[in-house]
Amino acid sequence: MSTIPSPSVPFKGNDRLLLGSIMGVIAFWLFAQTTLIIALDMSCNLSVASDTMNIAMAITLLFSGIFIVVMGGLADLLVG
Repeated sequence: MSTIPSPSVPFKGNDRLLLGSIMGVIAFWLFAQTTLIIALDMSCNLSVASDTMNIAMAITLLFSGIFIVVMGGLADLLVG
């Protein structure tokens, strides 16, 4: 088991970090809301059952949320 050395300078966030976090949450929220609003039209146009469309939306939103978390971790590694 390896130990992670503690940094000599403690992390201090700034407004840029806060703004990035807020914009990421807003982007995900807007994507989710847009998808929910047009889900009925999408299912009619694609001739897909509503149950299948609900599962597809849930999977898409799940992976979108995971993508935000992974990119946040990557940004912490690159910036911090």
